[in-house]
Amino acid sequence: MATLDTILASQPLIGIQIAAIDRQHSLLKLEEAANRRNLPIWCWSVLSPGFHHLDEVLREWQAVVNLGDEIIQVLQPQALGAGVYVYLDLFTAIAALAPIDRVRADQAITNLFFALQHTPDTRIAFLETGEIPSKFTQLIHNYNFPLPTAAEVALILADASLPTEGKFLNILSGLTVEEIRIALRYIPAQADLDTAADRLLAYKYELLATYGLEFMGETATKDIGGLDRIKQYLVSVQKSFTPQARAYNIPLPRGCLLVGVPGTGKTYMAKICAQQLGFPLIRAC
Repeated sequence: MATLDTILASQPLIGIQIAAIDRQHSLLKLEEAANRRNLPIWCWSVLSPGFHHLDEVLREWQAVVNLGDEIIQVLQPQALGAGVYVYLDLFTAIAALAPIDRVRADQAITNLFFALQHTPDTRIAFLETGEIPSKFTQLIHNYNFPLPTAAEVALILADASLPTEGKFLNILSGLTVEEIRIALRYIPAQADLDTAADRLLAYKYELLATYGLEFMGETATKDIGGLDRIKQYLVSVQKSFTPQARAYNIPLPRGCLLVGVPGTGKTYMAKICAQQLGFPLIRAC
């Protein structure tokens, strides 16, 4: 996957969808990327008229009086100098406008794309907690912040005085930085390691449930007869999940589709796959 630095160098408009709790962390990531390109970073949001320095946005946002005119104004190319400009939940704000203002805003975004094609020192990032409309797919490059690496999770665990490998690392894998920090608050003071692990797992279960997902328990069976091609596949993909493979961003396997009538061992095989790869098994409800 291309890095944020690479994308900022090549794409004038970048769409980033985030969870609401990750907003501040995502802003700081964008600031780091802008600093590496020696560019200032400016922010606009529905709560604050005009562009503001990042530290101002993080401190306090004020109310906007005329939202439609404000959005059109801050989307004009002549209003933008060199820098990375971050629009917070712009499309959520546009959706609340009158129909004529929505059309004007959509046209302004399209004009902005073409105006910035040859200005590499001016870049736009739309930081959205909702969805970016599909009609802008060809104009706005989609980017997702990568999940923290095992080393980054280990640092957070070390700061919390918890073991930096083994089950704690596995429990927190797949969570964002802010989700991990929230999970750690669930651990009672002076809790032993088993209690701490249980609380972290409970938080992860609850979080996944909000996405319509649920954990499935392990099976005592460690193997199953037949299905030799899937077993061979498991052996071949195990290396793709190692920390070394993740460090080099080797593409993850796409997985397999098990099809068959009830009772042919599909669920058992899924549990065994999860056990052999060291991952939890999650059911999409």
